[in-house]
Parts: sequence; structure tokens; C-alpha cells
Amino acid sequence: MQFSTDHKWKQAVLRRDDYTCQVPNCGAQTNLDAHHIQTRRQRPDLRRVLSNGVTLCRGHHNYFHDRNDEWQRFLAILAQARSLSRFYCAGIEVPRQDQVEH
Repeated sequence: MQFSTDHKWKQAVLRRDDYTCQVPNCGAQTNLDAHHIQTRRQRPDLRRVLSNGVTLCRGHHNYFHDRNDEWQRFLAILAQARSLSRFYCAGIEVPRQDQVEH
């Protein structure tokens, strides 16, 4: 599903993910960002496609921007969870929300 504006895309991503950071053991429901899985630079055609977004708290958003290897590992686990029709994935070792800076 593609949306006509960035705002509508963001709201749809947050709603789909139940307004919860998708990083396991985080569960933050405040200071949330809709993050592009494939960057806008890499895939401008996916900029407003729902499946190209994931909800992250601000701390995890910043954490992944600085750690591409961790981001790729998270994406693999997220893809597996979503293939099972789950939008919250478990079992990845990343810092809890209270261990990352906001």
C-alpha cells in the first residue's frame, strides 16, 4: 500500500505497529519514528510504501543509524517475524530502550 504524503505513511506505519517500537524487549510507546527499511536514497519509489517502514523509538532509530551490521541483523529477524504475520519480533540482542540515548 502506498500513501500520498509522508505524514500519512508515517501514521500508517505507527498504527500498523501498534504505536510500539519493534525492537524486542523495548516496548517504548513514546518518542516514536517511522523508519524507512530501504532508504529514500536507495529506493525513492518505496518512500511511501507501508511495507518499507518500521516503528522505532528515537533511541533505537539513532542506534541503528550508526550500526549498519546491527540494522541488517534486525531486518533479517523482522522479515522472519513478518513472514509469520507478526509485527513484533523477539530474540534479537540489542540494547533495551533505557540503555540507548534519546
